[in-house]
Amino acid sequence: MRCLSRRNVMLTISIVFGCCIIFLMNQSIHQLLTGNNVVVPHVVHETSSKIPKAHSNRVNIAQVDEKTDLYGKVRVLCWILTSPDNHKTKALAVKETWGKRCNVLLFMSSAVDPILPSVQLPVREGRNQLWGKTREAFRHIWNHYRDEADWFLKADDDTYVIVENLRYFLTPYNTSKALWFGHKYKSIVETGYFSGGAGYVLSKEATRRFVEEGYFNALACRHDHEGAEDAEMGKCMQNLNVSAMDTRDSKGRGRFFPFVPEQHYFAGKITPSYWYWNNIYYAPTQVRCFRHYHCSQ
Repeated sequence: MRCLSRRNVMLTISIVFGCCIIFLMNQSIHQLLTGNNVVVPHVVHETSSKIPKAHSNRVNIAQVDEKTDLYGKVRVLCWILTSPDNHKTKALAVKETWGKRCNVLLFMSSAVDPILPSVQLPVREGRNQLWGKTREAFRHIWNHYRDEADWFLKADDDTYVIVENLRYFLTPYNTSKALWFGHKYKSIVETGYFSGGAGYVLSKEATRRFVEEGYFNALACRHDHEGAEDAEMGKCMQNLNVSAMDTRDSKGRGRFFPFVPEQHYFAGKITPSYWYWNNIYYAPTQVRCFRHYHCSQ
């Protein structure tokens, strides 16, 4: 009996040991086969504002056919309205997250920051100077980057943009036509204007008109640096015959959102007396959800 018990113990130990060996071998083989799945963050060493194509998370598709890749077909320049106080926080967060997916990423400020890097505009800081920053930013972009993008996105440093969805949304539109897109308000401007907080996008033709026909024309666009940025842009776009487009989906749901997600998702977070309800261009839908294709918040 004692001999039999000893045999049983040895047999049990052998089985456990064998299972461990098999497990370790399987782990080694798995790592060898799937090692390429590990995505190493791309480090940009130069100070150029161009952002290279993001690496894919899937194996064997690092080289994507340009004909099927919207990154190369719908080129988006993203410029971020920021200030020196936000360079190391909000602006840096944009650079390290969604900004990497823009074809060109620029930070517009009143001071130079070599880390971002930022463009120093000839405008003083302050909320009442945001229109001035916007005027100077679009002029700088058109003069230096007009051939490197098809669409020109303005966003604040606390805006989050899903650039892939934005490209998908813009795909059917012709950038040689004067168009702009965003979250639409109906006050102040007859044809409507788009929220600065939600971000807005200008086509190449709209950007050309703004700089070449509006920048120096005080009758079309406000000529100084003061004023509400988004409202002044709306007046300017209307005077330049740029179409303020409807960005809703087929069910009337928005794609650009000016507030944090919970305020749009949960009923009552935006109180009934808040100015927002009297200013939105389109009546809100009863369906409170974010589409798979929403663009900004």
